[in-house]
Parts: sequence; C-alpha cells; structure tokens
Amino acid sequence: LHQASRAYEAALEAAAGTGDGAAAAAGRLARLRSERTQVEREVAAWRGDTGAAPVPLGYVALAAHLADDTALVSYAVLGDRTVAFVIPAGAAGERRLTTFAVPSGREALAEAVHRFRVLMRLPDAGAEVVAALDALSRELFLSLLGGAQPALDGAARLVVLPDGPLHRLPFAALRGPSGRYLVERLPLATALSGTLLASTTAAGPTTGGADVVAVGAPEGGSAGGAASAGARLAGAPLPFAAEELAAIAERFPRAVTLTGPAARESRIKSLAGPMRLLHFATHAVADEHRPLDGFLELGPSERQRSAADRGAAGLAADASASARPGGARAAGPAGGAGGHSDHEGV
Repeated sequence: LHQASRAYEAALEAAAGTGDGAAAAAGRLARLRSERTQVEREVAAWRGDTGAAPVPLGYVALAAHLADDTALVSYAVLGDRTVAFVIPAGAAGERRLTTFAVPSGREALAEAVHRFRVLMRLPDAGAEVVAALDALSRELFLSLLGGAQPALDGAARLVVLPDGPLHRLPFAALRGPSGRYLVERLPLATALSGTLLASTTAAGPTTGGADVVAVGAPEGGSAGGAASAGARLAGAPLPFAAEELAAIAERFPRAVTLTGPAARESRIKSLAGPMRLLHFATHAVADEHRPLDGFLELGPSERQRSAADRGAAGLAADASASARPGGARAAGPAGGAGGHSDHEGV
C-alpha cells in the first residue's frame, strides 16, 4: 500500500492538467487513502487506543520517568536558532532544568546534517574526506552538546529528543573534545518526544517469560557490509542484521534468537510470557518530506523476493518506470519525483 500510494502520487503529478488521466489517478489515490485510513483504524483498535491526544508532560513529570543515572537533552529547532533543554542525571526531586542556545537555525542545521551524512557515506574517499568528516563531527558535538557537557559528565546514559533536521543526525557518531565518539562515552537512546518516552517506561519491569528475544534476518545469511544497490534491489539480506543478532546472542547467552524461517510474527506471538527486551534488527527508511511515511525494514519485501529470480535489472527498471522507487529497495538516496528516501542503519 505504501509503495502503491507513492506510485499513484507520482502518476497524479505527471498527469496534472491532462483531464481524464488526472481524474483517474485522483480516484485511485483517493481509494488508496481510504484503505490506508481503515488500516490505521484497525491498528489503533488492536493497540487499544482511545483516540484521545496524549497530554504533554512537563519536565518534572518527565524526570520522574528517567532512571537516576540518565540525562536528557531535548531540542527545539527554530528558524534562526535552536534551543536545547537539559535534564541532568540525579534523583527526580533534585534535577533542575537548564537551557542553552545553539546559534544555528533550521536551514543551517539541515545543511550541516546533510553534509555530515554525505561524508559518512564516503569512508574510503581519502584523507581529505576523513579530515572533513572529523572536523564536522567535532563542530556539531560542540554546537549541539557543548552546553550539556556538565549533564553528560554526571550521567551514565543519555536520551536525546531531536527536532526538525536533527532527526536525521546520528548523534552517536559525533566526536567530543577528547576524540571519543559519543557512543563510546555512554549509551545513547533517542525518542520522538518526552511524552512518548514516558509512555514506553510506564509499564515497569516484567517477570517470567523470555528475558531477551532478538528477531531479524528472515532471509538468513548475511550481506556483510553495505550491500550494493543492485543486491538490495534484488532482495539481498539486510546488511549486518545477522551479525547484530550474533552479537546479542553472545552478550546475552540466554537470549532467544529468531532468524531465518523463525523470524515470523506467529513465532514471536507463540512465545510464552512477557519479555524484558524485544529487539528487532532492522534498518530505518526515513522520508524527510513525508515523515509519517517512514518505516522500519526487517527484510526484503514480498515484491523484492518475487523479483529476485529475474535479477536486479528488472526490478530497477520497474523502479524507474514508477517515477519514485520505494526507499526500502535502495541502500542510499533513491531518486524520483517528489523527494527522496534514505536507507539508514539503526
């Protein structure tokens, strides 16, 4: 449905002003949107959603949901500057909210994040690229986290709530003054908002059932490093998914690892009892132009698998003909009308 919606949107744009073609495309798109709304309602009913909007939390209530050793940095990206809100580690009643300003606004940050991501995709491009990446990594760390340094020093872990273009910035890869990457300094997590973060921690610990369950690589095997565009188009295994599951199994010897044919929804639901940690080895496909259309890719889609026998060339031709290929099929920016989707490693 996601891919078809994109194709019909592209067809609608191409047929604009041509009379019957535009009307037919508009009708098909309207039907797809109706189907999508119905799917969303079914998902909401399955989750037990009431439909009521959540009430945003203040920092005191949010701090109560954080572990004592956890600091939080939340950003508000404005037109000409960015404001950061910092909750340090400590007992809930002792935490004091602080703020600092970043002199870069939405446009400047979007450009810096874009350059950083481009440089990250060129690790073998030579010393000049490596030096530029290192310099930009340090610059972004100083700009975005320099004002939170006291909170970082006193924390054992960090939660980041990005905003705007910062959603596309891999904070873990930012390099501090000591030369260490942020991810080497302390465990890092991100969330869309403090209110959503609090909702994920409200259930508390569970007892019984599997301690750790890890799911991924439904196709089995491994694509090793970043798979080529042709391999991804042909439905190759998700890069590094198998290695990620192996690392989890080594770290948690009692973990239940579901891979290959076992990486199925029915198998997960068949596990008895609650789980302390359910981990999916996925890649995120982020769409900066339609953020709500982003999704997590566990493995090749049914269309990719059915196309594997005729090779990547045939599927690539289909993608070109549809004007906007789906982001899940590409290991980098996917060209096409209306913007692009990126294939990120998570």
